[in-house]
Amino acid sequence: MFESCCTNCFYYILLSLGIYFIGKWIYRRRQQDTFANAKSSPKDVVTVHCFPSSTTIPNPSPFVLKLLTFLRAANIPYEIDNKIPYGPNGKSPWITLNGQIYVDSEVIVNHLSKKYNNNLNEGFKDEELAIARTVRVMLEERWFWCMPLWRFVWPQPPLYKAVFQKKTYDNYKFGQRYKNRAMLNGINQFEKPQVISFMLDDMRAVSKILGDKQFLLGSKPCQDDCAVFGQLAQALWALVDSPYEKFMHSRKKILYLYFCFKLKMLDTMCVTLFI
Repeated sequence: MFESCCTNCFYYILLSLGIYFIGKWIYRRRQQDTFANAKSSPKDVVTVHCFPSSTTIPNPSPFVLKLLTFLRAANIPYEIDNKIPYGPNGKSPWITLNGQIYVDSEVIVNHLSKKYNNNLNEGFKDEELAIARTVRVMLEERWFWCMPLWRFVWPQPPLYKAVFQKKTYDNYKFGQRYKNRAMLNGINQFEKPQVISFMLDDMRAVSKILGDKQFLLGSKPCQDDCAVFGQLAQALWALVDSPYEKFMHSRKKILYLYFCFKLKMLDTMCVTLFI
């Protein structure tokens, strides 16, 4: 009986591994086909490869939202493809344009700004752009790593159902992925109250820098406004019942109005969600 049990366990493990590797092979083939088809995309039309939108926010990835915001603000034509959200470097979003593949949201935005000769930073002083860059890096390199802990790690059950399509969450196993990455980043080594304090302090800093201005640097958006929107919009619309959501609503005269009504992307993309 013991030998029979061991044999059954062996076959079960073998079957599980087979299913896993076949799934990985199929995904890789689809990925390779997508990379190969990059050359057939329409001329001068950006194809954004990313995760699907959700019911609460145009995209639950702040980096995807950053890119989509920039594309709309810069009047660059684009289309969206959700088949293969991860690019060659394992990051999302990535784009194909005129037969070429580009990865990393910041690299993509900088490239498109030059290619389409639409520089949102034009007219600002170097000192002003340095402030905007500092805000962006603070949010993308620290604030971002706190956010998945609220979505996937701390709540039981995780809050992904309020943001992600279930199929998307199940396919990409965000919970374990971001738990491990947040630990490597260092933020997950702190206790929950300290992490929340970090996030709220960062949001207060953005609020103070914004002040009474329409955008970070004045009456028009700079390139880094797109990134700031991508990050903090998650707090307002995709971190359900969190201290960060409450903080955003408590700053209605500043952050709330800024994110809801000032960015051009909202004119057609988000109006049905937020007004």
